[in-house]
Amino acid sequence: MVKIKKVFNLKILSLFLIIASISISISYGLDIKSSLRKPLIFSAVEPDSARIKSATFIEALKYKDPWQIARESGNLAIPLFVSTEHATTYTVIYDGIEKGNLIQGDIIVINFDKHNDMVNDIDYPWSNNWIRILLDRGMIADRLWFNREDNKIEDFGDIESLNGKAIVISIDIDYFDDIIENERQNAVNEIVDFMKNHGLDIRVVSVALSPDYCFNINPENVADELCSNIGATLVSYQWYVSRFSYLLKYGLCANVKQRLPSSVPGLDKTLKEVRGNL
Repeated sequence: MVKIKKVFNLKILSLFLIIASISISISYGLDIKSSLRKPLIFSAVEPDSARIKSATFIEALKYKDPWQIARESGNLAIPLFVSTEHATTYTVIYDGIEKGNLIQGDIIVINFDKHNDMVNDIDYPWSNNWIRILLDRGMIADRLWFNREDNKIEDFGDIESLNGKAIVISIDIDYFDDIIENERQNAVNEIVDFMKNHGLDIRVVSVALSPDYCFNINPENVADELCSNIGATLVSYQWYVSRFSYLLKYGLCANVKQRLPSSVPGLDKTLKEVRGNL
């Protein structure tokens, strides 16, 4: 009889633990879903309140596109897209206009590229004509082209013409193809400094590997180096990547706007912490 009572008590205890476990799981799940529905909060007053928990931020990148996070941060966190083909930048800009992060006709593309991508041949966007099509369709106001030869960053002196415009930074990795290895970091730093030091209203950064035009470098390695320099947090969740042809990864970059560390305390540090967990 005692033995039966012990077995019965154990069964009751086990049942109680199972019910408690289910309750905790349901509560935890609801809490996560609830947190994902809330916008990310970026405080400029209390550094502690500006910190985003790593797990929450990773979940946000899973369930929110980077345009949404950019809007919630007042365009301080900047969307970043990495693709194999440069034509993807056309889709990125189109998507940014659709999401309300970019205004059609009020955009300037700054293109760091070995080629000008202005070929006049076909009427659908491809890697050699996407800028020309954006201009022809009135989607952008203008473009700047730097190629390290006859169009060098150091020769550009009309920064005022970029004031008040939404800037799209487009970087084709073939830009670095003819640079010897020990000078490549200088070329990367030159682009990053240009992005950070002129008060540009950068709304998105698009990086294209262009492997067919890179003969002397590994484009993935150079892209990783570049993304590291602009404080990139990248993810590659298939549900989002599949929306864009040739898109490999997407995310945010934090080291592009000079005012970011002071106006959004903790965000840059948090992105760096999260980067190691993705």
